Amino acid sequence: MKKWVPLLCLVFLAIIGSFYLAQSKKESSIEQSKKDLKNQIPIILLHGSGGDEYSFSPFSEELIQKEDSSSEVLPVTINEDGLLDYQGSLNSDTNRPLISLGFTENNAPIEDWSAWLKILMIDLKKHYGFQQADIVGYSNGGLAATYYAETIGHDSDVPTLRRLVLIGAPFNDLDEEENAGNANFEELVGQSPELGNYLAIKQHLSKDLAVLSIAGDDETETYTDGIVPLRSALSSRFIFPEYVHTYFEKITTEGPSDHLSLLSNQQVIDWTYWFLFDYKLAKEREIIFASQ
Repeated sequence: MKKWVPLLCLVFLAIIGSFYLAQSKKESSIEQSKKDLKNQIPIILLHGSGGDEYSFSPFSEELIQKEDSSSEVLPVTINEDGLLDYQGSLNSDTNRPLISLGFTENNAPIEDWSAWLKILMIDLKKHYGFQQADIVGYSNGGLAATYYAETIGHDSDVPTLRRLVLIGAPFNDLDEEENAGNANFEELVGQSPELGNYLAIKQHLSKDLAVLSIAGDDETETYTDGIVPLRSALSSRFIFPEYVHTYFEKITTEGPSDHLSLLSNQQVIDWTYWFLFDYKLAKEREIIFASQ
């Protein structure tokens, strides 16, 4: 009997340890109490592959400094099981809050990111009553935002997607030969399967959506931001213009315009602020392509 005592003690300690670990994980996420923020339009931030809920920190800090801009940032993560972990809660007097979503599976398929984004949107509407939302998607985060926009339809469980900002999103993948050339193009040398997936369902986009697509050009005469070819980022022009209300393109060449610096690029931040806060939607559709 004595030889079983140490074993039983170990089992008991393991059970106690598991209980406290579960409790600590449960309490790490701050519960979101219900608040009436239906008149506010949150801005959802989506990082790229390998990123997290803090990837937008330089961008957010700069945006908040602007006049009548967002008043706070709420980081939140979501795991592969769709469980949300909020790192705070929104104030009742918040203004255009930035909600930075981090995917713990930060190299998962775009379709998974989109599904997890929907879980967040449902939860935000449930707790805060948001009726509309804007999204800023960087790199593959822009692809996830696009897939979400194409598949969300008229789902009343989520806020209506009002405006979408895409920053360095590789719609036609990263092959430089298939994306060779500047911004003056009406067709591509080669079309990737990924782009084909977005083209196949673009008719489901909202006719009221406004989109700003931003590409980087590091001016090395290769028409790329160092990772994403210019024409890949601007292949958004094959997806949105036919079906949305507004579509604008911008190319940044000022300051650090390589892919990894786009979220700290002042031009990118200024354009995003203008589009989400200052730009007044015209009655007629507006489609403006970038040129070089």
